[in-house]
Amino acid sequence: MNTLRPNKLSDILGQKSVIEVLNINIKSAKHRNDCLPHTLFYGPPGTGKTTLATAMANEMGCSIQVANGANLRSIKNLIPYVMRIEEHSILFIDEIHRMTNIVEEFLYPVMEDFKVDMSISGKEMLGEIMSVDIPKFTLIGATTEYGSLSKPLIDRFEHRHTLVLYNKVELKQIIDYNSEKLNLKMSEKASNFVTTVSRGTPRTANALLQWVRDYGIAHGLETLSEGDVEAAMAMKGIDREGMTNVDRKYLKVLRKSGQPLGINTICSIMGSDRETIEGIIEPWLLRNNKILKTSKGRVVV
Repeated sequence: MNTLRPNKLSDILGQKSVIEVLNINIKSAKHRNDCLPHTLFYGPPGTGKTTLATAMANEMGCSIQVANGANLRSIKNLIPYVMRIEEHSILFIDEIHRMTNIVEEFLYPVMEDFKVDMSISGKEMLGEIMSVDIPKFTLIGATTEYGSLSKPLIDRFEHRHTLVLYNKVELKQIIDYNSEKLNLKMSEKASNFVTTVSRGTPRTANALLQWVRDYGIAHGLETLSEGDVEAAMAMKGIDREGMTNVDRKYLKVLRKSGQPLGINTICSIMGSDRETIEGIIEPWLLRNNKILKTSKGRVVV
């Protein structure tokens, strides 16, 4: 269990407009004694998609199952989750864009009509389809690649929310709050340093906080200064701007080229997959004006 992850919507900092809508959905569902509408979250990694889904389940007082789209390769991979669905429960599928087409199509009647269509394998009824009703439930999908989802799947989500990278004020609040949870004492400048290098995501901030805590314990530091935090980050290859070794490698590839590069070329040179580059490396570089996407490819600013 992640002790730094908020359990209720009221504990979540940032994503204010999304949380306001979710609170309305939850109040309405409780009043009507109904389940929540199917909901899709889109945004960069670490911006709170899983946290929101878990908080929604806690607010509704219902059970939640967690699946990963990368593991849903065939219908038989999905069936165990569907068969465990309870009335008004939540099925959360992370990386939903990585499901196969056959699994996606199987989900359509499950989402729309709350029934499972299964082929009968008996000799006399071979090829016949049997529909089995399942309890009414909520499907929550999460993706970092909205453009990879088919329109039929997107249309079956009644609510679609875009999560954004956090600003420094929101991140600073999270860092100060979670530092207390970790019994971590830092100077104000040290806390600001962690905020700056957290790349706009609570997940990164929390991971760095735990690293700084461990660094302080190992060095016998009661209160960490800005210099202590900078030294701890340097061991991870993170500079004062939040740049990592991978970021520097990416920028070096573009500078060495001297011309715009397409994503496939960058992947080939760096030896990284497209999802990592587009979902993790580029959002921060774009937001901080390190690179630009042009019609001809990526360029260094």
